[in-house]
Amino acid sequence: DGIRDFCLSRGLGDVYKRQVSTQSTWGMLRTLLRGREITLVHKALMDVSNSKPTITRERRDIYITPRNHKSTLIWLHGLGDSAEGFYDVFASDDFPLVPKDMKVVLLTAPSGSVTINGGMIMNSWYDIYSLGTGGKSGSYSRDDIVDNGKKIAEAIKKEEALLNNNSRRVFIGGFSQGCVMALHVGLSYSKPLGGIVGLSGYLAADVLTESEENKEVPILLSHGALDDLIPISLSRKSYDPLMQRKNIQYEVDPETGHGVGLKTLTCVNKWFQKYANFSSE
Repeated sequence: DGIRDFCLSRGLGDVYKRQVSTQSTWGMLRTLLRGREITLVHKALMDVSNSKPTITRERRDIYITPRNHKSTLIWLHGLGDSAEGFYDVFASDDFPLVPKDMKVVLLTAPSGSVTINGGMIMNSWYDIYSLGTGGKSGSYSRDDIVDNGKKIAEAIKKEEALLNNNSRRVFIGGFSQGCVMALHVGLSYSKPLGGIVGLSGYLAADVLTESEENKEVPILLSHGALDDLIPISLSRKSYDPLMQRKNIQYEVDPETGHGVGLKTLTCVNKWFQKYANFSSE
């Protein structure tokens, strides 16, 4: 009959024989289909579970590692923040900021005394002596930038090794102080990187020694027009040495202060789609 043929065509012949003597034909069919539905739902749930990245916390850093690791973004937070401050941004399923095969390394700055905050001890990539200077020489600790820049460069090297020593698969970015550090490390790195993202920061030009390998590295810069902590006019002026580069994109978020608005997040997402799309490789 039709039910038997249905079962046999799907490899359910043994089940049919066991069920046929105890259940009505339609009852048996419902049982078989229900079992198949449960199996399919379970498989779908397993697929979703397997596609989720692995979250690892080492000391004060966070690693968001996808199942299929094809590139890495090293992200640096701002003054007084930590790796946790950007965790939700990069781990969100609602608005994926980076490609699903991109690993995100969220580093935490060392703790140190910050002059502008009365010497308070906090997470800081470098000491700041005065605010509102937009990268003016003498307003920050050059030594801190250089020393912590070396530690960040070591993190790049580790990720590079995990990607078959392909430095172009490693990206670096950051917010505020993290932006300053991302530009410093990225532009001076000894091998070509995939790209640099800098949000709400500035270029510490008097510390920078640019490498020939990253003369054409893609760069995305964005700043809030309402930023009263790092005025956009001073930030933009600090970027003058970079603006003649071929692969630079500069964006202004008209409704955002010293923060990351939706327009900026959208720009970052599109930028990564352009420069970090390795899904077909």
